[in-house]
Amino acid sequence: VMQAEARTTRHLAALRTLEALRAHAADTGTLPESLEEITVVPVPNNPATGLPFEYRRDGDGAELLDYGFAKYSWNHYQIRLAQ
Repeated sequence: VMQAEARTTRHLAALRTLEALRAHAADTGTLPESLEEITVVPVPNNPATGLPFEYRRDGDGAELLDYGFAKYSWNHYQIRLAQ
């Protein structure tokens, strides 16, 4: 049960980070180079590690990696801006 709660908390923080990316893109017209550039809303850290989520800019899109306590427990999110 505790692991399920931790996964849910981590998942919600990742979704909040994705929404922060979308808000930044709506405000500036582009995705940030790093999560630190986002100032329009707070960006949560990964609750499993206490560190920022792993984020990589990739051309007109980006990816967010959501690692849990173990590398086998992760989610991969991609975000692309519409043309």
